[in-house]
Amino acid sequence: MLYSRIRRHEEKILKTRLLAASLGIMGLLAFLFLFGVKTLIGFSLFVDKIRGNAPPAQQQPVLLLPPILDPIPEATNSGNLLIAGTAAPEVTAIIYVDDTEKTKVTVPKDGKVSFPVALSDGNHTISAKLTDEKGAISELSNVLRITIKKGKPQLSLTSPDDNASVIGDTNKVTVRGKTDPDNEIRVNGRLAPVLNDGSFELDVPLPEGSTTIAITATDEAGNETKIERHVSYQK
Repeated sequence: MLYSRIRRHEEKILKTRLLAASLGIMGLLAFLFLFGVKTLIGFSLFVDKIRGNAPPAQQQPVLLLPPILDPIPEATNSGNLLIAGTAAPEVTAIIYVDDTEKTKVTVPKDGKVSFPVALSDGNHTISAKLTDEKGAISELSNVLRITIKKGKPQLSLTSPDDNASVIGDTNKVTVRGKTDPDNEIRVNGRLAPVLNDGSFELDVPLPEGSTTIAITATDEAGNETKIERHVSYQK
């Protein structure tokens, strides 16, 4: 009978321990569900810190800001350009022309970078990115857009004829002609309005005697075409 009592006592203790263990596991699962794994990790790191085991320092990645390219003209008659800008110092600038990588240059310590670009006739874009020795790459810079035009602008005249003569009270002549709609026309320095079809006309007063009339067409790239007409006036 004594043995039976002892056995029942031991079984009761075992059941109590099993119940406590089950409750502990359930409590841990509830804690993880409510507060998440991050809290448990933080608690573990806190315990390690108390024990003197500091967690390893994590190296923060370097953020490379994109370079800023200086503005350039919208159009020019020279395909050889020098592009300048500012960027993080002592990193590599990757240069793109028309979305294609063309060259790489090292940014000086003062952060002022410049590089030559050779362009053909037509429309082009220029941009850049930065990269460092660890492989970090910046976002794309501002995109520069430019048109290269090397040919002379079109210019034709229908009036007056060269060496024309004007006689009488009307001491003026009308200059008429045609050019490209985006061109600027000047007649002896005076601006003549250009219509959407490229036509233009302007009255020019004439003094007595011979007068030279210079008509100049200038496009957006600075190219010029010049025609002269000689007109004489007599009352």
